[in-house]
Amino acid sequence: MMKVKGYLVVIVLLLSLGLSNVAALGASPKTITIMAHWSQTQQEKVIPILQEYERLNPDVKIVVQGVPMKEFLKKILVSRLGGDTPDIYHIYNLWMPQLVENGVTATPPKNIQALIKKSFTLSAVQGVTQRGIPWGFPTEINDYMLVYNKKLFAEAGISGPPKTWTELLADAKKLTKKDASGNIVQAGFAVRPGDISGVFHPWMSLLWSNGGEFLSKDLKKAAFNSKKGLEATEFFADLVTSTQFSSVDDFIAGKVGMIIFAPWGRLYFQDRMGGNFNDVATAALPASPTGGRVSVAYSWSYVVDKNSEKRPEVWQFLEWLSTKMAGGSATSPMGHYLVDILGAIPSLEKDIASRSDILGNNYNKPFIEGLKYARTEPQLLPAEEVRVEMAKQLEAMLYKQKSAKQALADAENKINEILADYY
Repeated sequence: MMKVKGYLVVIVLLLSLGLSNVAALGASPKTITIMAHWSQTQQEKVIPILQEYERLNPDVKIVVQGVPMKEFLKKILVSRLGGDTPDIYHIYNLWMPQLVENGVTATPPKNIQALIKKSFTLSAVQGVTQRGIPWGFPTEINDYMLVYNKKLFAEAGISGPPKTWTELLADAKKLTKKDASGNIVQAGFAVRPGDISGVFHPWMSLLWSNGGEFLSKDLKKAAFNSKKGLEATEFFADLVTSTQFSSVDDFIAGKVGMIIFAPWGRLYFQDRMGGNFNDVATAALPASPTGGRVSVAYSWSYVVDKNSEKRPEVWQFLEWLSTKMAGGSATSPMGHYLVDILGAIPSLEKDIASRSDILGNNYNKPFIEGLKYARTEPQLLPAEEVRVEMAKQLEAMLYKQKSAKQALADAENKINEILADYY
């Protein structure tokens, strides 16, 4: 039986886009369906890439089902129960254990497995591997760096990015401004309240940097409620100036001095900030008192549904999308989308090498270098439930509803209960 415990029942919006004409002489093309969390705008930018494959393969039609991120995993599991499944899922790799355990994913052919192992970065391959099998083609890989506003730094008399936690906290205080009534009008440091990753990932980067662990080695018990965990959590609470500010909207508006963010922010911020994006810079995460510096890494991939009746055609399409350098290009179709449209870091080694013009610029360079000290999120069956609970307790602390000590204790109890249901 599928494990869907803990997820809310949701209404999913399916946006189906037909992307090619019927093949000549009235023949009906084979339809390949992709379920992804792409927004309508992202889908529109993906269409030309998919249309190119249709042009090269007139017997194939590609359809996209767009699903909001918050509803994506539930939609995958519900579609399996109902028997109405797409051929391909573009998934958050944290979900891989649950999808493999529930028999959702098709085992790639041996030649595809070998191609994945030899062509993609090690961390990306690790992200798609369960039971010794790489289950799909890796796409983007993200780590976290310090992103800051140079203009606000200059106004506060700060010459450069902080290198230690002590400097980070001091700079956050210098960057914080209040009006005559004592209300904060500019935050030194902010996270993204209401967003799981926007709170959980910055905190976990601090936890790991301080030498703490999130879970036990066997993944069966919470391990964050420790001396190092408390130190990191109390520092996190002190660092977040105010939960009234967002690491997305208010950073774009020039009201936040520093955030811990992923590389896809490059184009997202640039599109919305215009010329003010010139004020944005990135740097390595400041080192903890122990000297540690660890960044959380997360990744995505394409996997194939086990029930797909078109698996040979589907794997052929994914191989082209993920690895082919057609028409003299040095970048794969997916690499082009990730770098030029999404602003993310591709995981195909050839794509990284071919796009040094962008991936090696001042904004992206710290993210590329940060992959050397990045750690992938623990992959476990109830991963999403655990993340939701941890973010919930951290937000209660940030909203001054709980102390750091109480938040960790409550999170430990709840997460151990969740893990006990699965292991």
